[in-house]
Amino acid sequence: MTPRQRRRGVRLAAAVALPLLAGCAGTGTIDYSFVESVYSSYELSYAGDGRDFAVTVRGGLLDGDRSDPVKNAVIAAMRRQPGWFRPNFTTYPGKSARPDYRVSWLLGVPAETPLRALCDDSVAIPQGKSVAVLAGVCRQHRLLSYAGGSLYGIGASDAPGFANLIKITTRVLMPNRDPSSQGNNDHDFGP
Repeated sequence: MTPRQRRRGVRLAAAVALPLLAGCAGTGTIDYSFVESVYSSYELSYAGDGRDFAVTVRGGLLDGDRSDPVKNAVIAAMRRQPGWFRPNFTTYPGKSARPDYRVSWLLGVPAETPLRALCDDSVAIPQGKSVAVLAGVCRQHRLLSYAGGSLYGIGASDAPGFANLIKITTRVLMPNRDPSSQGNNDHDFGP
């Protein structure tokens, strides 16, 4: 087995194990993810490496908590993720941010919430049982990647499971390989 094949096997094992471990630890689950064909790791690096990278947080936000502590918990969990480039994730981007790019989180929203609500703030979030988490990387109103899952087993934003779910989802949203250069099950979660 060559070193390249061994690394590919480790990446595949990580792609399978990380979401499963998240589910087993009572941290919620990532049920699906997709990287659009227009996604480019080079573009994402251009947009955020060494700069502010805008983050928006909307939705039911766990037990009706709509305050800055939830946003701060999301930002804290995103720090040092995804690992292959170093953005400064913030809900208050400064002049260094590229305004066309952001990571959008919809926390505690109904499962039937449309994906277009991630990049378009004018899309209404439906009323209903609030158990889903949706996240996406946006360029203007276009999704570059997205993931969805559940918040089952997470009671508050300060629970360890909450931070783990945000960390794993951030890595899934920002792989360091473009979709055209990877197979269907060959996700790369960074170093």
